[in-house]
Amino acid sequence: MDRFLKNVGIVARRKLAQEACRRGLIELDGRPAKSASSVHVGQDLTVRLGMRLRRYRILSVPVCPVARAERSECVELMHEEPISLDDFEDEGPE
Repeated sequence: MDRFLKNVGIVARRKLAQEACRRGLIELDGRPAKSASSVHVGQDLTVRLGMRLRRYRILSVPVCPVARAERSECVELMHEEPISLDDFEDEGPE
């Protein structure tokens, strides 16, 4: 999972992807994803980063980083919305 997120440009570094998975900010088909989770074509990916919620459909799984112009061949943005601070009120400190 962490390598996929970096290869398609959703996150800039694998370390950030690993941390996002650890904090439960990445979901695969509605379930929290681990950084070592396998990614397959057709799965739905939910990412909560940068005060935005984005849902993607996985179209292909590259083994190396993809050029910016070709990223739309790997993931399709299905939905995007802002996350308000009210969404975090129920969560306590870790």
